[in-house]
Amino acid sequence: MMIPFKVKTFSFLLACACSTAGMAQVGNDSPVKQVKISGYVGTRITDCIEHRVKAQDVDHLVEPFRHQNEKSRWQSEFWGKWIQGAIASYRYNRDPELYQIIKDAAESLMATQLPNGYIGNYAPEYQLQQWDVWGRKYTSLGLIAWYDLSGDKKALEAACRVVDHLMTQVGPGKVDIVSTGNYIGMPSSSVLEPVMYLYNRTKEKRYLDFAKYIVGQWETPGGPQLISKAIADVPVANRFPHPKTWFSRENGQKAYEMMSCYEGLLELYKVTGNHLYLDKLYEYIVYSDSIMLDRETGLYYRDAKYVYPKHKTSSGKKDFWARGDGWVLAGLAKVLKDLPADYEHRSFFVNKYVKLAEAVAAIQQPEGYWTRSMMDPTHA
Repeated sequence: MMIPFKVKTFSFLLACACSTAGMAQVGNDSPVKQVKISGYVGTRITDCIEHRVKAQDVDHLVEPFRHQNEKSRWQSEFWGKWIQGAIASYRYNRDPELYQIIKDAAESLMATQLPNGYIGNYAPEYQLQQWDVWGRKYTSLGLIAWYDLSGDKKALEAACRVVDHLMTQVGPGKVDIVSTGNYIGMPSSSVLEPVMYLYNRTKEKRYLDFAKYIVGQWETPGGPQLISKAIADVPVANRFPHPKTWFSRENGQKAYEMMSCYEGLLELYKVTGNHLYLDKLYEYIVYSDSIMLDRETGLYYRDAKYVYPKHKTSSGKKDFWARGDGWVLAGLAKVLKDLPADYEHRSFFVNKYVKLAEAVAAIQQPEGYWTRSMMDPTHA
């Protein structure tokens, strides 16, 4: 099926634009089996797949998993982000060469799994700290995405073993998940999303129980109170004192990790049917717009510290972080996929998705990628 470019096709374009971005794992129940985009945008998509997605040195992404000696960094997120973008790309172009690249990447990653189920690069004494659980989340998302595409049961089993191992370390009577990692446990808690994916695919009650445990932990004294403070209409910026160090455990205002938790909460809503989760998702994005959305361009600043003119690029321009806007666009695509058709605020999300997609498309580089500072290629 050949169609001219339509903005509604941007859920795929985002995967190309930000090939490390997380995308939803879904089955294809549409009567339309393949869409081909023509014209300028179609050419840009093809360039992005060929020169970014397929050009990735996959072994470079897998190598950290072969050594459990990390103490603090986040290399373990990259494989999961890349493979989700690669799979979204393959769903678009059905390129057999790309499929083989993805298959090899999945098998190479699964070969690093330890007997206890762990896939990661943290030394045993440093597991659960910093970005360890965050990396396990992206590993699980990538494995589930490969299972959805290929039907490879080894991938689903590997993802189950990753989460099962995590459940031996955190949970009732063990370490509290909100006490692990950074940002008041929000990065670690965002593992809720693949946990719900596993429940949906296996129907194993232990995963639903673990998901409910994670959400319950948010409301403990040491947790981020993602639900109760939302119900009380406490603005994100006022939920916790401004941290002395932004990249720290005490920072409860980090939007990326916070929204990653809400993506998982949306999956839990789909099982439990609790409408409150949807209403709070709407309220959060409205508030985020008030502090981070640039109305002129339709793009988002990285956070409140980067708003123009207080912050500028080295050339004096507005500074929009490509990966950050990629996360927003990916998140909107995922939300729209799952949002009930009759939800009262659905048109708000649709319009926001369209406007952001148009803004992103307008500043793509000729080679098919986006620079770190989206409107200033000279700014590192």
